[in-house]
Amino acid sequence: MMYFIELFLIAVGLSMDTLTVCIPAGIVTNKMLQPHRMKLKLIILMAFMQAFMTFAGWLMGSSFHSIIKDFDHWVAAILLFIIAGGMIYEGLKKDNKNEKKFNFHSNKTLLILAFATSIDALAVGISFALLDMSIWFPVVIIGIVTFLFAYLGVQIGSKIKDFKRFKIEILGGIILIIVAIKILIEHTVCAM
Repeated sequence: MMYFIELFLIAVGLSMDTLTVCIPAGIVTNKMLQPHRMKLKLIILMAFMQAFMTFAGWLMGSSFHSIIKDFDHWVAAILLFIIAGGMIYEGLKKDNKNEKKFNFHSNKTLLILAFATSIDALAVGISFALLDMSIWFPVVIIGIVTFLFAYLGVQIGSKIKDFKRFKIEILGGIILIIVAIKILIEHTVCAM
């Protein structure tokens, strides 16, 4: 049960960027032709990319796990701390009024957004490999949670008229810090 809760929290932390991107996408796509089709395409792409990048990270981490197995928990925790720090930094950054507007009509733009929001999942996948975890269940959970957060984001965006930068990334960063601390406690204090 604890494994599932920890995995769910990681998936929620990873999905915060997706939620943040999908809210303005929901606002913008309401003004398009076939808004439901565009929203569905974005939601599926976000979930797929997050799951795929987790798997790709796991493959990368598996290839060098045997080299660093004595201190793999430190590497996994440090990766999570770095991801969390980046998320918190992004959440605390001041809004840039000249921020580039995204063209949600473009498949290229959608792919770039999906890739950019799932880079953190690559590092988490590496962490999973370093912790010698099986990957299939985490990939499915991360994909499902990301799908739900993307759906929630476009629904929220559909209901509001204007987008003010949401600071939801900070919450995602805090969740990942808690998970990293838990990994360190389990592999240092509890291992004694």
